[in-house]
Amino acid sequence: MLDPDVQAELITSAVDGDERAWSLLVDSFSGLVWSLLRSHGMYGAEAADIYQTVWLRCVEHLARLRDPSMLAAWLATTTRRECYRITRKRERVGSNADLPEFADPAWKDPAESVVAGEQLAAFRSGIEQLGTSCQELLRLLCIDPPVSYEDVAAALEIPKGSIGPTRQRCLERLRRIIDEGESR
Repeated sequence: MLDPDVQAELITSAVDGDERAWSLLVDSFSGLVWSLLRSHGMYGAEAADIYQTVWLRCVEHLARLRDPSMLAAWLATTTRRECYRITRKRERVGSNADLPEFADPAWKDPAESVVAGEQLAAFRSGIEQLGTSCQELLRLLCIDPPVSYEDVAAALEIPKGSIGPTRQRCLERLRRIIDEGESR
């Protein structure tokens, strides 16, 4: 997470046309935007388009941002709105979302692939059964490079101190869901 004073300076410089400041802002908040895209099931070209749209909106509105410390929250809200817009459009058109583009090249042994595939399917199924808030929180906490608790709190509009306990409850719920699925 950027120091609030540094972030404010970068925003001011970016508004004034400083490409280096703009690049630093994008680098600092890209993980947040991508994690929100993934949490809304956006992949491939669709996710890339939304990502670019979010940053375009940021360029258009950055000068009007009253509180520089709210940039993460603004980006999170804008990303969510773009995802909802695309989801609604997709539902009207009736097309399917792009699937993830990359297979894991480390899986070479077919038996391992089957087991890993079953585990991944159980995990994905468990994640889908969690509520949206748990899905978003867990995805934000699992991205690389890591997103700070401050950015997670801003993105999800929750108190920073509630992140750890909420994560624990979400993981326990996920564990129960997966265990129940295996016992069937």
